Amino acid sequence: ANLKIAGACHAITLFLLRRNRFKWHRYSIHTKTSANDLVTVADIEAEAFLENNLPDLLPDSLVVGEESVSRKDVSTSLIETSESPIWVIDPVDGTYNFAHGINRFGLMLALVHRGISVHGWIYDIPQDRMFYAAQGQGARVDGQVLSIDTSEKPLDDVEGFAGMISMPDHMKQNIKDFRAKLKSVESYRCSAYEYMALAEGKRDFSIYRMIQPWDHMAGTLIVKEAGGVSKYWDGGDYIYEKTTKGLITARNDNLYKTIQNVLNG
Repeated sequence: ANLKIAGACHAITLFLLRRNRFKWHRYSIHTKTSANDLVTVADIEAEAFLENNLPDLLPDSLVVGEESVSRKDVSTSLIETSESPIWVIDPVDGTYNFAHGINRFGLMLALVHRGISVHGWIYDIPQDRMFYAAQGQGARVDGQVLSIDTSEKPLDDVEGFAGMISMPDHMKQNIKDFRAKLKSVESYRCSAYEYMALAEGKRDFSIYRMIQPWDHMAGTLIVKEAGGVSKYWDGGDYIYEKTTKGLITARNDNLYKTIQNVLNG
C-alpha cells in the first residue's frame, strides 16, 4: 500500500508540475472563505484523483477531502463517527504558496480510525520527498528514520511557527512578548512544510488556532512518532473532534508546557 500511495503522489506531482498547474494563470484560482483561502484547479483535480484511487487500496474505506468538505459533498463528522477507516486528504496544502509561485506546498494524507491517525504521509512536492509514519512504528523520510533531538535548549535558541492572524486577541500580546525571547518565529503558510521542519528537528514548535483535520492529522502523527509532542492548548491529546481548541506541537514536553503557560498568560 505504501508503494501504491507513493506512486499516486508521484503521479500527482507530474500532473501539477509538468502540466503547467504550478504558477497557473489567475483564472484557475478561486477564493473560498476569504481572500487568502484559495482553491485552484490543481487542488480539485488532485483530490479527485485520490478519491478515485485510495478506496481500492483498502476495502470499505471512505474519503474525506478538504475540497469535498468545502463543497458540502461530505462531512467531517465521518472522521469521528464512522466505523470504516477514513482517508483524510489535503491535496495541495499551502495553496496560497502554490498559486503565487512559492516552493512550499505539499500533499497531506492520513488514514484515520475513530478520530485517531494510524498512518500519515506528507509528500514534499517541490523536493520530491515522502514523510511517513505509522502509529507505534516510528517515522521516516524516504526510508530514513526521523528522530527529534528532545534535549533542552535555551529559549534564545528556540525557533518555531505561529500565525498571529487567527489568534484570540487576549493571547496576541502574550505571544508577542514570548516571541521577543526566542531566536525566531515565523509562518510558512503551509502546515505540510511546518510539520516537515518539526519532524526533521529544524524547528522546535508550532502554535495553531485553526485545526482542520486535513492540515494536522498526518503531521501530528509524524512528529509524535519522531519523538515530539502534539497536544491541544488545554493539555488533551490530539485526536480529531469538532472543536475550536488550539494545537501546540513541540520538540519535548517541557517546551509544550512553556508555550501552554504563555498562551494562558
